[in-house]
Amino acid sequence: MHCSSCIWLLENLFKLNKSVTHSQVDFLKKELNVTFNHNNLTLKELVKLLTSIGYETQILLESVEQKKVNKVSQSLHLRIGVAGFCF
Repeated sequence: MHCSSCIWLLENLFKLNKSVTHSQVDFLKKELNVTFNHNNLTLKELVKLLTSIGYETQILLESVEQKKVNKVSQSLHLRIGVAGFCF
């Protein structure tokens, strides 16, 4: 991603494939979040679509898992703090 044209193209992927329901670009992190109908479009086909328009893909599922762990950890710390205060 280099310019506003890249952002426009990536955020309008639904015009290239109707199975893409939503796409959002985080330009500073150079990340693209895509929501798509997995019954009509496989992840492999989505990667091929992005490659065909000139974007190399890197799927990062571990960042999703880390966010879940951080929420649990924060909740646990809050509970321990409240229990300590009540004690």
